Amino acid sequence: MADLNTYLKYKRDERYLVYWIIHASAHITKRFPSNSTEGSIFTAAISLSMLKSLAQLIARHIDLIPTTIFRLFESVIDARKRTQHFYLQSTASDPDPEIQKSNASHQHWIDGLSEAFDLLGGKAWQKVKEGSSDTSDTFYEDEEQVIFANKFSMLSLDGQTEGGGEVDVDADPDDGGEDAGTPEAPIRQKARRAKQKLNKKGKKNKRGQKPKSKEQAVESTSGSDPQEIPLESYRIIEDETGMITDYLMAVYSITQQLVRLRHELQGAWYSVAYQGMNTSVASSLCKVAIGMIKDAQLQIFVEFPGHDSFDTVIQTITRGDPDKANGTFGLSINRFNPDGTLDQTSPRSDIDVKEEFLIYTYQDLFDFIIDYQKTRSGKPTKPMLKSIQDWDPYLNLLRASKGQRLRWRRSFTINWLYDLVNVFSSIVVQRRTMSGQNIPLETVDWSRTGPWNKHRRLFGINDFAGDITHLAVQKPGTDIKSKVLPHHVFELQCIIDSLAVSRGWSVSVLTGHVLKPAAKDFRPRRDVDLFMDRENKRFGKGFCSSVDILSQLFDKDATLHGDKSEQITQRIHD
Repeated sequence: MADLNTYLKYKRDERYLVYWIIHASAHITKRFPSNSTEGSIFTAAISLSMLKSLAQLIARHIDLIPTTIFRLFESVIDARKRTQHFYLQSTASDPDPEIQKSNASHQHWIDGLSEAFDLLGGKAWQKVKEGSSDTSDTFYEDEEQVIFANKFSMLSLDGQTEGGGEVDVDADPDDGGEDAGTPEAPIRQKARRAKQKLNKKGKKNKRGQKPKSKEQAVESTSGSDPQEIPLESYRIIEDETGMITDYLMAVYSITQQLVRLRHELQGAWYSVAYQGMNTSVASSLCKVAIGMIKDAQLQIFVEFPGHDSFDTVIQTITRGDPDKANGTFGLSINRFNPDGTLDQTSPRSDIDVKEEFLIYTYQDLFDFIIDYQKTRSGKPTKPMLKSIQDWDPYLNLLRASKGQRLRWRRSFTINWLYDLVNVFSSIVVQRRTMSGQNIPLETVDWSRTGPWNKHRRLFGINDFAGDITHLAVQKPGTDIKSKVLPHHVFELQCIIDSLAVSRGWSVSVLTGHVLKPAAKDFRPRRDVDLFMDRENKRFGKGFCSSVDILSQLFDKDATLHGDKSEQITQRIHD
């Protein structure tokens, strides 16, 4: 299952790019210590203007920029452009001043990055790449080898090699060199020629200009060494507007990941219900996907503390009103000819924002928690009970209207959540009732490492159950919006979809509700019953039969093991 988080890839590529730029610049300043116009780079965080200055410095001294650096530039610029396009599309019919301000900031960054890219010879590289007949992967270098290996000593600096020998920058690269004979050689050589022509023109134009001061060329942090700075610290520093645009990129990225993974997992549950795939396979895929969402949350929102809740994400991407957001997001399908040219584009289809962005599921979860907090008795309030008590497990979803299907799913979700919390908290409630212990439910540690973990009988969803129970048993009025995270909503969505898909109801981002007859031969406990084999339908197979055989063996050896054997047997039965 591919990691679809574009923001994390963007930040990774940005770190790699800044790392190479700073280390290449540091190498140049060490090579020319008497050149007062260059300065020394001792910082991992650089501004956009400094990035352009360093790109200009590198372009003057390094003849051939690695293709990896150009690809990183392309990746970072493209990520910015995609996010800008997304928000421009969402505000086309109803301009939002804040989003428009952020889009202007996006354009500023795109222009600045593009300028640095061009200074290094990016346009010449793009023309060579587009004109190359080699479409294989041989054009691409080993990225980490280029970024982290100390290859600067192999680069030609201002007409001299590191060893001091003269390099003829006007010489024909076809005569040999470090890339000669490699698959990338023709592309490298064409790029070198184009770069040298640009450098010659640039040198003529620069004559007579006053040299920049050291402070103008770079910012420095006294006492630091680029070799000692961790990779995570390398970045382009931003003002407040830049932080907002970065957050918009993060929101767009994680929402896109939620949507795509949700649709992928629907396919897995379809295979379980209609094609006989074992439930454990789909469950494992869900666990992997949930882990990916959790990991993305931790890496993304560490930069935006207090803005990591699902509610904040949705309020940001829908501009505070999911109802009005319908009609502002859409998709179209492009069909390409065999030669790669565009054949036609389908008409734009608006997407159901509440469905695709998991807002229905979040609202059901939020309403359940608020309702549970009102009584904290494990029973719904009268208004809630009235809305969920008539849930029909055999409703024909194929014939039901869209509104009926949504109400059916909402009733199931809230009923299921009540069962989940009541079962998960039952041991604490029983102890409090039977022994008269004053155990405040809102202070109980419901986590896996908590004192009550050994009494639980839920499998596979203990973390989720603990988080939801903790929120549900809080006192009325407790703020829970900031505590419901994207992975909570996503995990609940996976659980709901596992039922809906087996009943013939799935969701398509293009066509909305997709309906077919419910899977006739599927039972939710089909694979669990097969694994347990409680009725011993398969002699000598199944978990229960294995436990019985093992306990009999321990009973026979009781005379040798004494009480220890009895304790082991009891644990097996438990």
